Amino acid sequence: TELKGHIGSFTAKINTPSGQKEIHCGAIVIASGSHHGSNGKTKVFNNSSTIHLSELKKACAALPRFKKIRSIGIILDLDIDETKASTEAALLIAKELQERERVQVYLFCRDMRVAALGLEKLYDEARDGGVNIVKYEGKLQLSAGGETGAGAETGAEAGIEKPKPVELSYRDSVLQQDTSAACDLVGISACGISSAADPVLAELTAISTDLLGQLQDNNIHLFPEQTNRPGIFVVGACRGQYYLPQIAAEAKTTASAVHSLLKDGSMEVELSNAVVDEDKCILCLTCVRSCPHHAMEVDREKGTAVSIPEVCQKCGICAGECPAKAIQLPVYSDDVLLSLI
Repeated sequence: TELKGHIGSFTAKINTPSGQKEIHCGAIVIASGSHHGSNGKTKVFNNSSTIHLSELKKACAALPRFKKIRSIGIILDLDIDETKASTEAALLIAKELQERERVQVYLFCRDMRVAALGLEKLYDEARDGGVNIVKYEGKLQLSAGGETGAGAETGAEAGIEKPKPVELSYRDSVLQQDTSAACDLVGISACGISSAADPVLAELTAISTDLLGQLQDNNIHLFPEQTNRPGIFVVGACRGQYYLPQIAAEAKTTASAVHSLLKDGSMEVELSNAVVDEDKCILCLTCVRSCPHHAMEVDREKGTAVSIPEVCQKCGICAGECPAKAIQLPVYSDDVLLSLI
């Protein structure tokens, strides 16, 4: 419910079944998962033949048995590019359906991500088993289709209700032409619809998010598990990573980083953090708002802004944004920079 402090000295208030507790800690690891379909994009599931990928095997087994081959579609990357975890799940389901059920499986994706141990072998097995991999680009449209040739007349004679086929319209990225396909049943990966982390948690911890609402904004200066706030780490689906081997590797890296940070009970801090000139500071809070690492705060006794040495990353944003020119970086002060010009 509340988080204060900084690396080495966080204070968190949490709600528990036995009441509110206050926890003091030196580091925080967020592994909260994500909320699929929370942005309303699940409206594509507009009939009983368009379902979540996780339900596809059960739904396929329940289809009425007709004489002709059923067409089953699996869709990845519907709104966003997914990870290797989705590729692995889709290939496993497609391979099983192709082998055990009398169906033809079409796997629609923007790209086939198989750069991981065992994934390329799984891809080859699925292709050899008859799974049709279709790569598309742009927007894939789903709508109620016509007959799919799955023996509709046989089902009608047997008095069985026909499933409503789904028409998929897309642009084939290999053939570079618009085309369409009709499937009796379509399973859509939830990871390709929404992968936003809990926005309340992101705001509470002041962790930057990317354009998809995932924790940890894409930043070339940060390792995967690090965030804009030193001492706070993120692991797993809350930052858009779903592939279990990669999550395990990042979890070990995070555990190692936390251990290195806390094992001695003390921190070495380089005292070259931003310095505020008390006479020039007008307490406009520009530096507090602009610092992405939350290294600037207000010293109420002095009535000026100050930087926190343990948190400051010496990026210079506060010095560049300060309208009163009241902030300097000791190593890169105005005098030092001017002397180099």
